[in-house]
Amino acid sequence: MKTVNDLTELYNLLSDEDVMEFIEPPFSWEKIADFLNSVALIDPPLIYAVEDFSQKFIEYVIFHEYDNDSFEFGWILNKIYWGKGYANELTKAFIKRNSNIGKT
Repeated sequence: MKTVNDLTELYNLLSDEDVMEFIEPPFSWEKIADFLNSVALIDPPLIYAVEDFSQKFIEYVIFHEYDNDSFEFGWILNKIYWGKGYANELTKAFIKRNSNIGKT
């Protein structure tokens, strides 16, 4: 997530009331910009954009070291992709990719 278009994609995702129903209130443009700058445009980033094969943004993934023994992992998926197995596949891929790190 490194462009102005990312800001629009994040806004479309995080301002959606259905997507945010069980997370927190929908984000404003200002909150999206702050969020992008504080978690995505840092090194290392705390969130990562996930795109489909056509490079369309479908979700973002939270993945970062939480403490000395564990990582935080989660995702927020664009609702047009709900029920299509994306979250399941992504979760399995992240577990497989990071199982050798030695943290849970």
